[in-house]
Amino acid sequence: MEYGLVEIATGDQFDLICSTPTASKGTKLYVKNHSVDETYYVEIMIDAQNIGRLYGGDWMFIPADFHDANADIEITALTGTNKIEYALFHEGTALTAS
Repeated sequence: MEYGLVEIATGDQFDLICSTPTASKGTKLYVKNHSVDETYYVEIMIDAQNIGRLYGGDWMFIPADFHDANADIEITALTGTNKIEYALFHEGTALTAS
């Protein structure tokens, strides 16, 4: 799992996921816009294709196919400073037992 929390101001662009997981099978992406103002939003891009907007208070959970090294997920803040939480769940990471 990869996890992060970022603040993105108007006009800024941020790569949420810019590295390809070891395996794309079963990969899921969670993104939440923690902004309290419903008029604040970010645009979500996957492989340079706009998939929509995420307004303040909204969240999404989608399958994400990382088929090559160029596959990435970018967000751009278009209004206000947005607090974005994200997590990428994927196979390919071996966890060790303690």
